[in-house]
Amino acid sequence: MNNKLIKINLNQTISRFELAEVKKEKNKWITFSVLSSFFILILLFNYLVINKYHGLISSRIEDTSKLEGAIKEIQDQSRVDDKSYNVNLSISQSDINTLHKIESDRISLAKKLEALVFDIPETMSILDIDYSYSRKEMIVALISEIDTIRYDQNKKAVISNLKNNFFKDGDFNAYDIRPIQDTYKQQSFYKMILTLSKD
Repeated sequence: MNNKLIKINLNQTISRFELAEVKKEKNKWITFSVLSSFFILILLFNYLVINKYHGLISSRIEDTSKLEGAIKEIQDQSRVDDKSYNVNLSISQSDINTLHKIESDRISLAKKLEALVFDIPETMSILDIDYSYSRKEMIVALISEIDTIRYDQNKKAVISNLKNNFFKDGDFNAYDIRPIQDTYKQQSFYKMILTLSKD
């Protein structure tokens, strides 16, 4: 007589459904770990930024204290004949406005003269330069040959170079040229008086 028995594999401890659930749980923990790490990095970055910011504030406070100490020293040294003079070292709005006006009117003449040298044709020479701060005007005396054709060529070259190069930064934007015939050691030449101004 054959025995009809049911075989059960007792070694199979986990089903496919349970395996899928374990995988889902594992994925959740991985996502949670990644997000936690990201937030921890953000917190560390914020901590470093705040630390630097506090260091900067401390440095500014220290610099201010040093300046106040220096001001106090200057005020202490400004006593003459046992009379105390209050030295006002604070900066007012009018001081700032005055400084702004000075800086806006300031012209770097070294750069201007360098540009001017390159704008003058090789057939001409600079004889004299005069700058008036009050009129914001530069007067340049140039020497050119007495030949009228050569003088006209030089004049056109100077005007073209001024417009293309010298006037670009806006410090000067107007010019006036007047020729003066002169003689030196019985040799005639044209003196070109070039006036550069802001108007």
